[in-house]
Amino acid sequence: HFPPPSRARAAGAALPALRANLGLVLRDRLMWRWLFFLLAFDLLEAPFVLKAVWLHEEVGLSQELVGVYVALEMGVALASLLVLDHWLARWSPPAILRLAIAGLAVLIPLWLLLPRVAPRFLLAVPLNFLFAVFWPIGRAQSLASVPGRAGTVVALNATFAVLPLPLLFGLLAQAMTLTTATLVVQLSALTLLALLVQRMPVAPTGGVPPPASRPQS
Repeated sequence: HFPPPSRARAAGAALPALRANLGLVLRDRLMWRWLFFLLAFDLLEAPFVLKAVWLHEEVGLSQELVGVYVALEMGVALASLLVLDHWLARWSPPAILRLAIAGLAVLIPLWLLLPRVAPRFLLAVPLNFLFAVFWPIGRAQSLASVPGRAGTVVALNATFAVLPLPLLFGLLAQAMTLTTATLVVQLSALTLLALLVQRMPVAPTGGVPPPASRPQS
């Protein structure tokens, strides 16, 4: 339960407190590093807006098989989150992220360029398993970077939604092929993520909470 607002705040002290809170959060470099990490992850996710189209037009999957593929992705992602909880008891978040980045740098080109349908279903398991670790770690670390001010951090993170990444990706895919645009954007995003994770300090979370509210792309 949240405590009721005090009379002092109700009388007009809320605005100065809000300014002080926002100023404190905006000056936190660790928080900004993790927010930029989440923005780079949004870039990595941007091609997924046309994934079903790509699977149908480029790979030749029927509508039913596209549905099966998406269901497989969701199942693997849920399993990954269960394993992530155990990994975090043994490894630091940056170590897990470096493993995921290295794995995806190999798996994404293979998934995009190998012929036939079967290899894509096989590669979907390790690819989505590694892909699922980014957001819960980045989200938890950004919230823990400024203790007691998670609401302000969430509000700042929400402002990134104004960036039209799916629209920009669609324009890029129209200028190139969809496969080429996906490869260029995701490898560029992985490079940016690797640079951000390098020597990234870790906020004292004591563990990563389960990301129950992550919207699906």
